Amino acid sequence: MAKRPTVTTLTAGYASNTQLNANFVALRDAFDNTVSRDGSAPNTLTADLDLNSNDILNANAIGAQSLTLGNSNFNLSALNGLGSTAAGFLSPSSSNPSTRADGSALQAGDIYFNTSSNTPFVYSGTAWVALVSTQATVSIDLFSGNGSTTSFTLATAPASENFTFVYVAGVYIQKSAYSTSGTTLAFGSAPASGTNNIEVVTYSGQLLASSNNFSSIAVTGGTISGASVTSPALIGSKANGQTLALTATASGTPTNFLSFTDTGGTTANLGFTGASDDNLAIANETSAGALILETNSTERLRVDHTGKVGIAKNNPAYALDVTGDINLTGTLRVNGSAFSNSSAGSVIEELHSLCNTTSLKSRATIENVTGAQALTTSYADATGSKVSAYTCPAGTSDIVYEFNVLVGGKDSIPMTNWRLYSSTDGSSFTEVTKARTNCSTGTSGADKVILRWVFKVNASSNDSTVGQFSAATPTLYFKWQARNYQASQEGKLHETLYFDGGFSNEFSLPSICVKAIA
Repeated sequence: MAKRPTVTTLTAGYASNTQLNANFVALRDAFDNTVSRDGSAPNTLTADLDLNSNDILNANAIGAQSLTLGNSNFNLSALNGLGSTAAGFLSPSSSNPSTRADGSALQAGDIYFNTSSNTPFVYSGTAWVALVSTQATVSIDLFSGNGSTTSFTLATAPASENFTFVYVAGVYIQKSAYSTSGTTLAFGSAPASGTNNIEVVTYSGQLLASSNNFSSIAVTGGTISGASVTSPALIGSKANGQTLALTATASGTPTNFLSFTDTGGTTANLGFTGASDDNLAIANETSAGALILETNSTERLRVDHTGKVGIAKNNPAYALDVTGDINLTGTLRVNGSAFSNSSAGSVIEELHSLCNTTSLKSRATIENVTGAQALTTSYADATGSKVSAYTCPAGTSDIVYEFNVLVGGKDSIPMTNWRLYSSTDGSSFTEVTKARTNCSTGTSGADKVILRWVFKVNASSNDSTVGQFSAATPTLYFKWQARNYQASQEGKLHETLYFDGGFSNEFSLPSICVKAIA
């Protein structure tokens, strides 16, 4: 490509050295004004190149100081190092883009700023997702570049450059190309000249980041609302020392900071109440609603709409309604005074049973006696006398233990000796030595006798000789042992010697009684 030379036509019939030389000089100058294909010097343009609306085809790299597209001028040297026109960063728009700026398909991670909702969006791969709550504060600053100014003052101070989106002439600027300090945004290189060609989007809301972890989220006088967040969750895995902070802005009137509303409009709230906002309240605001505590998918506690509390009971009928056992450590009080179900010396509990079962009213274990017991000159447990694992009620001072038994003889007048034993574990029994006694039936051959002893609990000290225990409600075991006084006076239990006018061995069932005295 060369400039066309001016060549003078020779009209005379004779050679003109002067004119020929001038034409050759013109041709030489035209070749010197050529842009070479192989890069030979000078190979430079000294004036504008007008393609007359034609295209440049098959170009590789274009090096330029400035570029005009339509009516917008781009100072490429000023933009050097400030970012790129990467397809993933789309220009601001009032609606969700359906393609990238180059017409290619959207990719997961693409980002754009919605000018209608003032909200940045990221493409999930299937849909656009808002990066901040619509309740967040979003500021937009417009600045005019002049090719030399690098620092600009923002209306809102971002927490860091990560809370900003910057565009120069519609081109997204990478965060490595600028920094923020307070309200100052500083570019590494001055943006090109232009009217309002610099746009900075600054937001104060919290990102729903890809990680569920957070250092803290402070909500001051605002709300967290909108569609439910399932992945990632707003509150996910939380390391030690990290908090979700809900901060009150006023005192006095209860203010609900977490509000839960079902599809029917029913609301429950978690917040503070009281003059100093020092009382945490959980409130179900419906007229028939309840507060329910569950563990392991099972209801454990309920406070109904009238204030009745049910433990393991979902329809409490009383101020406190409990299904199951209640264990009290301490003092039960009624109207401020210690409660006692009986006065001193009265019977708190009295348990009777024939010895034809193994349960003493489900409060202790006894023996089932089915036949007579022959005695020897060695002590043996009297069948039917043993009471196992009896725990007296609170407030007990004395336990009366009674064994009603028929003592008879085999063939003569019997005489028997008796010893009483007690235990707190059912294995190590200690004799109550001051309870020793004899039983002689005389000439009747057999008599029904009651062997009785009073054990002391909640005493000042232990004394095994009289059956005294310092524990308030010990678990106790009782039994009698018996023997013949001598071999010639043989005795037996639970069976007669004489009956109905003659010798007759009739079985007689023993019985047990245990009383707790206040």
